[in-house]
Amino acid sequence: MNTPGRIGWGIPGEALDWIEAHVAHGSYILELGSGETSTVRLSRNYFVTSVEDNPAYLNMYPSRYIYAPKVGIWYDRAVLKAKLPRNYDFLLVDGPEGSAARRGFLENIALFRTDVPILVDDTWRDTERVMSFELAELLKAKLEVFEGFSVLLPKICGS
Repeated sequence: MNTPGRIGWGIPGEALDWIEAHVAHGSYILELGSGETSTVRLSRNYFVTSVEDNPAYLNMYPSRYIYAPKVGIWYDRAVLKAKLPRNYDFLLVDGPEGSAARRGFLENIALFRTDVPILVDDTWRDTERVMSFELAELLKAKLEVFEGFSVLLPKICGS
């Protein structure tokens, strides 16, 4: 299903516009799931690290890639634990592919920084929308809900 505001199957243009308006150029972005829309556009103004489970998509776009194959339905936790960068300014959750797989983010939240803004894509789907609300409650973060995506703002971001 291709939803309104989408560029092809990628992240909505409005989500990329939100990032451009709220994340300083030159910042470091960690994205779960790479793609032509998000990775290409974000790499123009940011340093991007992309976690990718599909070897066919590795090194396709201008990003530093971390290959983390799936173990079950989510990324290999041991690979993430060993290779995730310690410092980044923004987190984009757009992978792995599939709603059920995305819940792995909530279950593995301890691997990630929670003191940075987090954008969850595809919140037009029930699973991602519910996950965004659960994350906001868990992190005591402000949740901004848009058509197709949500952004969690930690308290230290002035929320």
